[in-house]
Amino acid sequence: MNTFDERPIKRQKQQQSDVDEDLSAITKKIVTGFSSASMTQSTTDTISLIIKYVEQLCDSSPALDAAMSGLDEIYYGLAQKLISGMYINTRSGGAESQMNGNPKNSLYVSNANINKHNGNSISGSRKGARHPLPNSMYNRNIQMGTDDAYKKFENEYRLLAQLFNSKRPRTWEKAVGIIVKITKLVTRTSESTLTQCSENHKLPRVLSEDVCRDTVRSAWKALLGELEYEWGLVNDTNTPRSLTWIPCLESTHKLLDCYLGRDDEKLNSYLISHFALSRDLDPGIAVSESGVLSREMQTIVDLCVGRKRRLGRILFPPDASWPLISHASRSHTVKHIYDQPQYSCVRETLTWEEIEQGPSADKYVSDLLFQRASMDEVLSASYNHSTIKKEIVEAALRRNHIYFGNQLSRLRESISQHATDSRELLSKVLLEAIVKKVSDVVDHIRSVCDFQTSRTSPDSAIMVVPKNIQYWELMNEVADQIYSLVGNGYITYLDIHKEFKELSFPKDWDIIPPYTPKNDNAYTWLLLQIISIDCNICTAFKEDLSGDEKLLEDLFTMYNPQQTMSKDAFYLRDLSINSLTQTLWDHIQDRSGLKYRQPNMQAIMSISKAAVPISNHRKALLSKKPYNADKFTLSESLIIGFIAQFQSNNSLQILYSMLVPSDKYSVGTLPNPSTKYLIGEKLDYKMLDYLNVNCKNRFLKAIYKDMFDHENGIQFQGAVKAEHEKLNAVNCVSPYVIDTVYRLLYNAPYTNELMMKEVLEKLRRCDQAMATQGDKLHFSFQVLRWLYTIYQLMNCRLLRFFKYYAHASHLIHHLRHSLVHIKHPQLYRSVECFALCLVNLQHEVEFLQALLNPEYHGIPLNKSPTLDKNPKQPINYCKPKEPWFECEMLSRNAVMVISRIILMRGLGDARGLSPSDFLESLSASPAHWDPSALRYMPAPIRKYYNSIKTRSLSFPNPNAVRSDIQAAYAHHTSNNGNSGGGASFNATFFSPDSKGQDIGMLISYYSQPDNQPTFLCVLWEVFKTPIINNDRNLAYLLSLARRIILGFPLSRLANYTATLIDYIVYGITKGNNTSASEADQNTKSLLDDFTWKFQLVRHEHILYALSRGEHDLRTDNVRCDLIRYIILDSPPFVDRLNEWHSLNFLGRYWTDSDHQAKQDAYLKKFPEFFEYEGYLSLKGVPMHPPPSLPLPAYYENGMGRLLPVLEFSLGRIIEAERRDLLIDICDRMGILFRLHQVPLTTLMNTLFVYFGSPVIHDSRALRSMILSLLDMSQQGFTEEFEQFVHNKVNDDSHIGDSYILQVMERVTRIISRHIDPPIKPNLPETHYREIPNPVLLCLTECAVEVLTWWCLSRCGDSVSQLPANRKHARTESEFLEEEHARRIHGENWRIGKRWLQIVLEPKGMVDRLTCKPVSYMHATGLFANVLPDDLMTFPIVRHLYTIITEEKLLKVFSGPKVFFSFVQLTQSGYKPGIAAGSTVFASSIAFDSFDRNYARGTTNVPNSYLVVLHSVFHYGGIGAFTALSETVHKIATEGELTTDIQLLYMCAVVGPILYRLDAHRETMVPILCDLFSILARILPNIRINAKESTDAIEQIVDFFHFVKEKFDPGPALWNKAAKLIPSFPQPLIPRFYGLLSPGSTGTT
Repeated sequence: MNTFDERPIKRQKQQQSDVDEDLSAITKKIVTGFSSASMTQSTTDTISLIIKYVEQLCDSSPALDAAMSGLDEIYYGLAQKLISGMYINTRSGGAESQMNGNPKNSLYVSNANINKHNGNSISGSRKGARHPLPNSMYNRNIQMGTDDAYKKFENEYRLLAQLFNSKRPRTWEKAVGIIVKITKLVTRTSESTLTQCSENHKLPRVLSEDVCRDTVRSAWKALLGELEYEWGLVNDTNTPRSLTWIPCLESTHKLLDCYLGRDDEKLNSYLISHFALSRDLDPGIAVSESGVLSREMQTIVDLCVGRKRRLGRILFPPDASWPLISHASRSHTVKHIYDQPQYSCVRETLTWEEIEQGPSADKYVSDLLFQRASMDEVLSASYNHSTIKKEIVEAALRRNHIYFGNQLSRLRESISQHATDSRELLSKVLLEAIVKKVSDVVDHIRSVCDFQTSRTSPDSAIMVVPKNIQYWELMNEVADQIYSLVGNGYITYLDIHKEFKELSFPKDWDIIPPYTPKNDNAYTWLLLQIISIDCNICTAFKEDLSGDEKLLEDLFTMYNPQQTMSKDAFYLRDLSINSLTQTLWDHIQDRSGLKYRQPNMQAIMSISKAAVPISNHRKALLSKKPYNADKFTLSESLIIGFIAQFQSNNSLQILYSMLVPSDKYSVGTLPNPSTKYLIGEKLDYKMLDYLNVNCKNRFLKAIYKDMFDHENGIQFQGAVKAEHEKLNAVNCVSPYVIDTVYRLLYNAPYTNELMMKEVLEKLRRCDQAMATQGDKLHFSFQVLRWLYTIYQLMNCRLLRFFKYYAHASHLIHHLRHSLVHIKHPQLYRSVECFALCLVNLQHEVEFLQALLNPEYHGIPLNKSPTLDKNPKQPINYCKPKEPWFECEMLSRNAVMVISRIILMRGLGDARGLSPSDFLESLSASPAHWDPSALRYMPAPIRKYYNSIKTRSLSFPNPNAVRSDIQAAYAHHTSNNGNSGGGASFNATFFSPDSKGQDIGMLISYYSQPDNQPTFLCVLWEVFKTPIINNDRNLAYLLSLARRIILGFPLSRLANYTATLIDYIVYGITKGNNTSASEADQNTKSLLDDFTWKFQLVRHEHILYALSRGEHDLRTDNVRCDLIRYIILDSPPFVDRLNEWHSLNFLGRYWTDSDHQAKQDAYLKKFPEFFEYEGYLSLKGVPMHPPPSLPLPAYYENGMGRLLPVLEFSLGRIIEAERRDLLIDICDRMGILFRLHQVPLTTLMNTLFVYFGSPVIHDSRALRSMILSLLDMSQQGFTEEFEQFVHNKVNDDSHIGDSYILQVMERVTRIISRHIDPPIKPNLPETHYREIPNPVLLCLTECAVEVLTWWCLSRCGDSVSQLPANRKHARTESEFLEEEHARRIHGENWRIGKRWLQIVLEPKGMVDRLTCKPVSYMHATGLFANVLPDDLMTFPIVRHLYTIITEEKLLKVFSGPKVFFSFVQLTQSGYKPGIAAGSTVFASSIAFDSFDRNYARGTTNVPNSYLVVLHSVFHYGGIGAFTALSETVHKIATEGELTTDIQLLYMCAVVGPILYRLDAHRETMVPILCDLFSILARILPNIRINAKESTDAIEQIVDFFHFVKEKFDPGPALWNKAAKLIPSFPQPLIPRFYGLLSPGSTGTT
């Protein structure tokens, strides 16, 4: 900044021209030339000609005065003509006026008239001189409207800005003089005219703001160009300044004052808003910090930055350092407010500390890595953030178009290049994030372990194991992530190596006396994982070992021998340096002299002897077979893990031979004798946990290659297969191999993600083959076995893996066509169950988008997301040509899931997504939903189903079924030439004694889809006759029924079962003209036979049919009685459930090494048949067609298939308010829920959706549901919650401040990435938990607890129930009344109110703070959006009314703001205090940074509330904005607002969310209208005159101009503003009228 000479500027007197020529003669000559030219050219061309001539003149030329005088005359004539047309148009109410030129006024224009209007004359022209101008210049005989005249004049006005390109002081001064004079002339308007225009809501503005801004930009650009040129000369040649730009700058001040209306006593012409001017005069931080600007211009820039900075105080929240939460944050949270291009003009004025509070790619990646998010999600978040940053830079560069100099262009190119280098930036971000996580993990392990105290007997144990071994899962986690990043090429081994060396020995560590090296053996163990990927030593180490061995020296230096001999030593980690040496040994050039070259190797050699007994014990352990690997102790499992990293190739062969024996073969049989597998060892999950990541990856690849990668089935080595004929009988994978597969996937999800993608892609290709070939496609039996194996693995073991998978929302595309075209009944049942479970897992709005995304082409098999895609490109939503589901059970389940997603997540992040589109895409015809189910659906779903005509409730009555039998008989007889007349119901038609019956004709009749739904009803009637008492008749009937049903589409069997159940219920309730409340025993017995004895219908289909949501179960006692019977009282099912209970299937299934034995025992006692052959096979009846070959059953059975339907039915039972039935089912079926993959999430979803139901407000029902769904030993609940679950308390009376602080602390610490010990001992390993994301797990557990306390607080309150026997749907108004009642209860909820009080006034929690104070407020906003909006979100938003009306800090007026003139600024000598003082924000500490307030001890409730409120908005959906709109309207109509600070506070509430409200204009416009109404109310209380305003009012004015320019709300707001503006104080009226000008949109 010392480049410029700060000495006083010495003005030089203008020199006379040496040309001795009379000035009048020159002038006459010039004007005559221009006049002759103008006879054939337009006005614009004439002006351009003059300007071009002026640019060629020097400042001392006498011709300059004449040329400028000519311009003055031309523009004055244009202005006069325009003014006359403007007044005529105004008085005539807007009618068009003719703008014909007047010869008397336009041919001769006197300078005296100019002097009369302007008070001065242009320098160099004689006073009163008259210059003849041609009539043709003005009189073109063209009639045009006023708007066209304005537009034409603006284009001509813009030409004057070209005069600034000359950069000559005198020319510049004359140009400014013309512009100022013409501007004043066309903008002078009488008060009466202004009043008339305000009544018409139309401002008579000739010059738009854009035109004036273009002029200012041109002048400022020229000044910056001149400064840049001088800056280059001073730096390159040490040339002194010319200072020619000083007069230009002073003239520009006059121009700025003119546009701001500051050169008159009355503020009557604001042509540019202060907000627009502050943007245009700020060239950006790149220019400001480059040293180009002089002191004079820097002062002006500082004034502009200061004004924008004050606006930034209300456009950015007091703190915006919100963490990104995987699968809890909505999609808009990635697009942070700091990343929005609309806010970039203000963001650049923030300090570095404030910008650091905003988002960054490294923060996002660090958050996601801590939360164990999938790598695709990590990469996508980083890429999207980088793309947004690039857009911000480009937007800033486009905005700062006023400079294009050489030096500044280089800055522009460097910034752009930095923004576009995505790959390098991504690698850097990933490296920093993973190293930070490793550092945190190592520091945590150091804090919980004792590495200082030596062991008393170091040789007493073969494998030294620390007491706190549970921390090892953290090391496995970071090793898996590092291996994935290095293996996929995002970071290199050398990068990690250097960072670990820096962690151990920071730069200059040896010259810092108190510093102790932090070398740790964990670093060497992690390097061991990546030094040899895919059996190849990394290139960096090969080069190092052939050179100076620097990397090898680093490894020996990082080794810490003290750890190895310490009390908490762990040989698996501490002896990893030996494994590293062994791995690199063959690549060392001179091994004999290694110990001399590497002195640190001596310490390693001294502890190498500890590996000898481990190796010996390993030999003894593996010397005898069988290995009994499932019974290894912890020490023995660790020995296998140690050898695996010490001798990786040999150990891999041993592990594989355990699963797939290579010498002694034994073939096992699954429940069906035709499914055979090779019996191998069972590998304990603990042993797999302690394998190194490289070994896990190679082990899983070997299994996949031999067992799952071939369409021809499993593969064995050729030689082995030839020598052992037993292998020829093996046709399916061993169940122990499959157990190992899912355990390895859970152990190393990052490393093995690509293999899972390949499996999913194969499924999609199979599905696409079904779509293209349809019924003609026939898969080989090997492919069917592979499909069935994979579907079982995914459905019964990998649902937890898929729930938080990056592509989970689109997995429904992988089985869409399979659900229609699969012909194998056993495989279809598995696919149908998987579809139910997969849809139930969905929790993101992306699932709704996937339903309408026909361009889905599968999961990319590349190692990262495609980086050349456009993340801003919208999805082209369209309904598929065919519905998603033919099975009504699947479509109804999808409706409930969609309803839950909208309730929990909303649709605010999915613009253009219509609920009707994705609901109509589910099935061919919309299903009917009872009002009891609609009651708990969101408003968009209710609106859809209330607006369409669903199919009416119809029951196939017995007469219709008998008619169907007659039709079938008639169809048969007519095809055989017999008369069908007089045919009546005859059950013998289905018996073997019937004469002349052609079975083919009967099958043909039921092959027609229209005839199929009632076939089961026909069978029901037949089975009620005595014909089935004969075994021969029964066998024939079942054989015939089997042939017919096998012709039915598998996807419609659930629909046909629902028809049968409706028929049965109709027969009980109405068929006999009775009002029976329960089914008779004969009906129940026959239903059991249909289900279990003959297996004609499936148990889960019956449960679905009884509780599908179509009927009102509150009054339908028959259906409820049947539900109770088939679940609780049916003898066949009770026997199966008791057997299941006796087998004791474990909830921690990964620890159960005997699962397959239990599965086999269950299926052998209760075999399952899939083609209705069960009874026939037992009786030895031949079947046609013969049953399909059975598929291997590993995990699947009837109990597992019942589980998702049971979960669906529980919702209908809660809706029916059948409390006793709910309790009985939960108490009895709890053992079955051990199979559930996501029980905690299911409980959370149930409490969320039905939090208003009176059923779960009962403590007994709530406790039964919790104990049924959850294994409490696997959950980390608080002691208070477990007291309730174990029946020690029955209400929430014991919940106080200590509990609230405990939950708040837990959530805050986990989102702050603190690593804490488990909340209780013996919890499952993190990777086996239902939710592996620690943040999401904590939020879910805490939400379940808090929702439980809410339900208990409502115990005893009555909620209005639906009318019992009302047949038509409830009205929307009635549903809204219930929702309003719930919101009232939510606002009065004790826990929610107390939570908000604590976080706003944290006096009682200061001593307990372990995190940054602001993190507790972020945790509040996050947690509030995990709960239903009525409980915390809405009460927090509505608390704004209390803050505004009661907080004393807001009931004060801001300080006065004195207007200043730029000319006066020049006269004051550019005092630095003016610019510095203008950047101080002195209105109120309520708007300051929260961290700054906390550090200064000035924390206050309004400031804290702003942080909390914007945290709620950030993590919330559109529902919070709706509540805000209601609250702002209440404040505007009922609140007592008197001060400008109160309104400014409300602007600070709305400002940071404008970019999100922009997509929801129906919410944004009412909010802004209410703000304008409040402004009109408070202005009479504020002193505003021509000389001063207030700080807050100035910010409010800028706020509305910012809204206008960036998010123009349209006429709805500005029409209302036009009515209110005339009541404003006179100095503010023209400033706000600028908002109404259609041209004041600026440049984004």
